[in-house]
Amino acid sequence: MAAAGGLAARAEAVPSDSTIGDAILAHAQAIDAAAIVLGSQSRSRLRSLILGSAANEIVQRAAVPVFVAPSPRLADRRALSLRRAASTRSTRSAL
Repeated sequence: MAAAGGLAARAEAVPSDSTIGDAILAHAQAIDAAAIVLGSQSRSRLRSLILGSAANEIVQRAAVPVFVAPSPRLADRRALSLRRAASTRSTRSAL
């Protein structure tokens, strides 16, 4: 998708002994990344609060723009929720 949009992008696996957030931020700095793109897992709000989130840590600490894309499962759930909400709104306005 990035190439279709005229962007030079690549995915990399980088071994590290540090936290995920530290490793991603250090690598982004080492390669002089213009931005960071991450995927997000679908967790409940409580679980995210307790466990923390690598994506949240990176968003808070990054010196470059960070783009977070939802997992396909989460994206599907959100789309279904939006369709239901739109259907409810149109039903109410018809009354």
